Amino acid sequence: MGDIRIGRVRMSTTAAQQRVGEYTDPDHIDSKSPYAYPAYDELDTGSDANQLNDGDLLACTLLNVRLSTSAFYRFRDMRPDLEAALSATPDAPLVDLDDESVSAKTRSLYAVLDADRSAHGARGQSGTTLSKILHRKHPESLPLHDKWVRECYLGTEAVPRVRRRSWADYMVLVTLAMKQDLARHQEEFAQLRAAVRGDTHLTDLRILDILAWTSKGAG
Repeated sequence: MGDIRIGRVRMSTTAAQQRVGEYTDPDHIDSKSPYAYPAYDELDTGSDANQLNDGDLLACTLLNVRLSTSAFYRFRDMRPDLEAALSATPDAPLVDLDDESVSAKTRSLYAVLDADRSAHGARGQSGTTLSKILHRKHPESLPLHDKWVRECYLGTEAVPRVRRRSWADYMVLVTLAMKQDLARHQEEFAQLRAAVRGDTHLTDLRILDILAWTSKGAG
């Protein structure tokens, strides 16, 4: 088996399978520090793929995001614009979308966050939090983001470091970089999907996030 590249991080396919298997091991639910799988992935808030109810906004807490009361109110105010952006494009595997469609979809969602931050200030809401709200809605095409994803991708040729950049601009670059990695490793990600030990299906983007998180930005 060959290597898998996640941004600047490389790991063997065997190591990646072991990480996915451990993360999705049903026995880990009963441990002192259980992983978010499958709680985050199975969470039923009663909304459809293009709706964001209050439960959807709070789902990010299952991925270790502390959502302040202030941030919750701000995301709730953004909800109509976010829902409109979700409804504009159906969910589809990222590798099946052209770059223009990926860019337009990603930008339309994170531009809502940028506009809110410009009008009201940060007040606790960030692109990382928004990504963990949105991913459950369109898990095939909207990636998760955290500091370990940033460690994997920021500073690469695909996502260069700049002093200031909007969340929309940044997330477009990260998502396109992820698309390249998924397209490069389609066979390997098929093997990783088979390595999931629980009953809940995971998309390639969710698996990529598991690999980034468990790598801690290193191979």
